[in-house]
Amino acid sequence: MSYPIVFIHKGYSSYMEFSLHQATDFNPGREIVLLGDTANNRFSGITHVDIAALSNGAREFAGVYRHHSTNSPDYELFCLQRWFILRDYMRERQVECCFVGDTDVLYYEDFQYVFDAFAAGKFTCGMLIYPERNAASAGVSVWTLASLEAFCEFCFRTYAEPDGLERLLDRRGGDRQAGISDMDLARGFLETLPSGQVLNLADIISGRAIDVNFNIPNGCYIGEYRMDFLKLHKLVKWENNRPRCCNSRLQRWVNFSALHFQGPA
Repeated sequence: MSYPIVFIHKGYSSYMEFSLHQATDFNPGREIVLLGDTANNRFSGITHVDIAALSNGAREFAGVYRHHSTNSPDYELFCLQRWFILRDYMRERQVECCFVGDTDVLYYEDFQYVFDAFAAGKFTCGMLIYPERNAASAGVSVWTLASLEAFCEFCFRTYAEPDGLERLLDRRGGDRQAGISDMDLARGFLETLPSGQVLNLADIISGRAIDVNFNIPNGCYIGEYRMDFLKLHKLVKWENNRPRCCNSRLQRWVNFSALHFQGPA
């Protein structure tokens, strides 16, 4: 079965054109879905779904949301609401599983290999996990409807229950200076799951890795990849229009199926 790649984005940003086109070019025959709004309903070859029709769960979550982030309230709220929007889309369209892409990432691979690894390992979900940083990101992720239902329930309970946010802060050692972001919710959710049920997309899977941030040397481990210190990003060489980065831990070049151009990258 061919599962879709889904993007969730409000408004129009010029960089998202490159991300969507790359995903389309490298995944021929796979449905590329954009859960967006009227401002970004402008791309050919993309299935556009207006999030206004998928907002019931997002509005319900907004009713319990308490802002504890260094990001703006609107930004951080939508970072969490997008999972409720995705959940309602998967429910409505009866989507069993999907790969979620972020719009500041460029894609260089057919992601069937991720779905194959996900199915073979009988994983609950897949995320970018950085064990040495005690952090996780769902910006690029794989979900079944059941696992996304559980994540949304975890997010809702964390904000609705009086001590929910305190429990989340306790999980990361009580550090209150950085505030709470969707990455904290992702990590907190993973810690509720039995060991071995999450596919780490930052790890090397079938000879390929997904970049966590092009600006830094980290991968699954801190300092895992060599940097180009003149250009201030990972050292990269190109073969057949695909990037390869040099893994310092393994002492070899690794194929990258996606590069995350966060911030100034």
